Amino acid sequence: MGAVRYDFSGETVVVTGGGRGPVDTLINNAGIKPSYRSAEKVPTSEWRAIIDVNLSAVFHCCQLFGAPMLERGRASIIGISSVAGHVGFARSAAFNAAKGGLEPLTRSLRVDAGDTAS
Repeated sequence: MGAVRYDFSGETVVVTGGGRGPVDTLINNAGIKPSYRSAEKVPTSEWRAIIDVNLSAVFHCCQLFGAPMLERGRASIIGISSVAGHVGFARSAAFNAAKGGLEPLTRSLRVDAGDTAS
């Protein structure tokens, strides 16, 4: 199985790598945490970068790979989160928010796909 590089820095998704057939399992395991600052000191550009990589990229990868997985009836999506999404670490507001969003996003995808299991 090959790794895939994903770039959504613009409005177009660019995927490179992989190429070994259909994807049956998607593991979202990206994460950045560039600095430890209190929320009032986090520049907007840093907030966006953390949210983009840690949460938005997961959503976009699920869109990109999820539809073909569902069409084949074989879909398994795993999102790697963090305890920070539940308890909130000091000086980590953007990281906490992004990781806290992964679990409800994954649950929403499961419900949208017709799986009502908890």
